[in-house]
Amino acid sequence: MRRNPALGLVLLIGTLTAAPIPARGLTKDFTGGLTPRRISVIEAHHDFWYGNNTGAANDVAALGFLAIKIWPTVGILSQDMLNVYNNPNFDVIVMRPLQNAGTDDRGVCNHATNTYMFHWENIDYGWVAQQLYANIGHLQKVVILSGWENDWQLKGINCLNRTPSPAEINDYKAMLNARQTGIANARAANPTANLKVYHAVEVNHVLSSSWRVIDNVVPTLTSPPDMISFSAWTVNLPSVTMTSALDRIQLRSGLPRNRMFIGEWGHREYPNGWPTPPLSDQYGPIYDELDEAFEWGVLLGFMWQYRDEFPNAQGFWLRRQDGTLSTAFQALQYLRSKWEFLK
Repeated sequence: MRRNPALGLVLLIGTLTAAPIPARGLTKDFTGGLTPRRISVIEAHHDFWYGNNTGAANDVAALGFLAIKIWPTVGILSQDMLNVYNNPNFDVIVMRPLQNAGTDDRGVCNHATNTYMFHWENIDYGWVAQQLYANIGHLQKVVILSGWENDWQLKGINCLNRTPSPAEINDYKAMLNARQTGIANARAANPTANLKVYHAVEVNHVLSSSWRVIDNVVPTLTSPPDMISFSAWTVNLPSVTMTSALDRIQLRSGLPRNRMFIGEWGHREYPNGWPTPPLSDQYGPIYDELDEAFEWGVLLGFMWQYRDEFPNAQGFWLRRQDGTLSTAFQALQYLRSKWEFLK
């Protein structure tokens, strides 16, 4: 499946000039025939490093992307976020609202502190959906409210083999059920709105640990989620392929393929940190894995991330620290030429 970057750009130009672009927007209920895929990047922690959501989103839109996944820590109705919603380029916005965020220091996994568990995301998603419908319901957009890697949230960061307590599991199920019910109620209360708000549960361990949210939580929810987001880092493991992981998600969730998406996936350009050699093949793995996911049937795919501005950056980026674009951009552009303009 791997493509040569230069060839990819040539074919992209040919595709864009020869084929008419279909009507914008995913089908509103994610059902029916073929729909244009959306391929984009995540902008995370932009409030801390980038400066604001508006600038980050404008940059992503200027590169031609029609979707964005964003982690705002500002108010969902701040002018900063209204600028993002109203950006005419985006018809899909995946959002993890974090304006009430904090760390959970109860201690799990050898009593480590400041582990990120589900209490970190303590905002009422039903309320968020209601506010979005009330304020931007006229916009022809799909907004997907998603959490962060749920297996880590329940187990604790890097606690691969920890089994959460029954109380933790029950609390978590209650939160996910409340999110789905709240969003579904808001959607039902606004049947004529152009905007559609959905809920996605994000899983990250699918075939790589003994206790998994996809096996032990998702099938038992009384309010099954609209969608499943797969944070696909485990496809790096020899025994886990993108297809086998997605097959497992579908089996355990019972959702159709077009209600699943790749919520996070990437590859280091500089494994030893910027700009320390060696330079790795970033183009190939990103193209191959996301292409496999789209061949399988997902509608959305997001690369981690737009710009890697964490301390000791390891090169998971579309835009490098010197401002230039990495080869990941070529991979995403080629994928867009193949999938995003599909009629």
